[in-house]
Amino acid sequence: MDPHNRAQDVLRCDLCEENVVQMHCDTCLVKLCKTCVGDHISSDEREDHKVVRFQFRKCIPVYPTCALHDSKRCEMHCQQCTVPICFICATSEKHVGHRFRNIVDIFDEKKREFEKKIKDIQEDIRVKHADQASKMEKRIADLEKECTALLDTVSKHGEELKREIDQIVKEVQSEIESIRKNHVELLTTTRTEVQQNLTEIDREVSSLKETLDSNDINKVFHFTPNNKIYKNLSDDPVLTMPVFSTKRIDSVQLREMFGTLSTAIAKVRLMETPLMVHRITTGYSDLYGVAFLDRIRIWATGDAQQIKLFDVNDNSIKKSIDTKLSGEKLVSVTNQGHLLYAEKGDRTIYIVKREQSEKLISLFGWGVHGFCITSADDLLVVMRSVNNGKETRVVRYHGREEKEIIQFESKGKPLYSVGSNSKYICENRNFDICVADRDACAVVVVSQDTKLRFRYKGNPSSLRKTEFKPKGITTDNLSNILVSDLDNACVHIVDQNGKFLTFIDCPRVQPWGLCVGLDNYVYVADNLSRDVIKIRFLQ
Repeated sequence: MDPHNRAQDVLRCDLCEENVVQMHCDTCLVKLCKTCVGDHISSDEREDHKVVRFQFRKCIPVYPTCALHDSKRCEMHCQQCTVPICFICATSEKHVGHRFRNIVDIFDEKKREFEKKIKDIQEDIRVKHADQASKMEKRIADLEKECTALLDTVSKHGEELKREIDQIVKEVQSEIESIRKNHVELLTTTRTEVQQNLTEIDREVSSLKETLDSNDINKVFHFTPNNKIYKNLSDDPVLTMPVFSTKRIDSVQLREMFGTLSTAIAKVRLMETPLMVHRITTGYSDLYGVAFLDRIRIWATGDAQQIKLFDVNDNSIKKSIDTKLSGEKLVSVTNQGHLLYAEKGDRTIYIVKREQSEKLISLFGWGVHGFCITSADDLLVVMRSVNNGKETRVVRYHGREEKEIIQFESKGKPLYSVGSNSKYICENRNFDICVADRDACAVVVVSQDTKLRFRYKGNPSSLRKTEFKPKGITTDNLSNILVSDLDNACVHIVDQNGKFLTFIDCPRVQPWGLCVGLDNYVYVADNLSRDVIKIRFLQ
């Protein structure tokens, strides 16, 4: 046998190291050939050698060798010293009075523990990890779909923006073409008149020359010049050409106008103690609502006819829209950045484009009590019947087309109260429709398929003065619902299933409308100080 190739050889007898293994001594854990069995038994006749065929050998534990007594197996375990020992060690002075256990018993206990651990891992931990891995696979697939859809949305929005720009270019070019036609027409008319005068002048000159060359006294005496041709020339037409004034293209502002990604990948959670970090002075005598335009600008509306656009960083007024409306105004912003507004109870919702207001929706027999824009750029309108005031409903519009009416529960019971208060509305990230129904003292939440999910009626920990009467409503990136509680000076935070999470205490504040900005701060319209309060509530 080649010693260099032993690893590739078959199992050999431990005694002769030549013959193939056929037998096994379970007592000594020795591999034997049939020829060496007798020699092995006679080598130590005190042992009860259990020799069996090799394929029937038992898995007998391999005992550790005693560190103090060579060739002795540690078949015991000292409980006090927590070490394996041999029989000689057990009788030594070092272990006098100690308790011993059979090391195989401990070995078997350990094996049972491992079997239990394996079972727990396979039946519980591994199952959970496998489920999580499966979920991650699904989430990755869903993420790919969502990102693809998001990319498509951005591309479509880009094409829409291009069409809008092309339309603007065409309109300006059309205006220039109209001016060109008018000016050319005027100049052409003037040119025709001048050419007619030239023809008459040439004819008159010819007549004068003919008379001048004539010797006929009678002809000369009776020739009468055409004095009309000696009149003064008409004044040249005064043409005023417009000047095309371009504005500097602000790439940052253009990026904000195009749209922003409002959800960060980083995980956020509710702060234990929210912080009021900034105030925006509005100048209103009463402050009602707020709506975010982009990361740095926010619309605010109050008792005045003007709706003001503020810079959240320096409090400056960037724009003011005169609505000619004096009552409580409701505001929202489309996904394209257009301002929507309406007077509570009125029948018309207006849209502002290029700083000009135009009618978007006109209702017949209904008054507007709240509205919002959805992620799909649909318009959700809370309306109350004008004639008898006995019906309230939510209507979904796509553009100017009515798409859906939400009014009753499955058993025909009205979803919303018929009170005259405004009913602020928003869409959650899971597409639930949330209405702050102040007259019903509840937040009413219905699913995308218009089924009632729950009614949130406040939490005792926040009802320090009076019953819960919600006013403004918005949602955050965690799909939590934030509701302003005007009478109890706080903002409730509820999860998407209606479970109360916490509230933002707002001492000496009357929270009215509110919105969560793209910066993940909540902006609250304080009707007491008439300031917009910026509050950090996520971290």
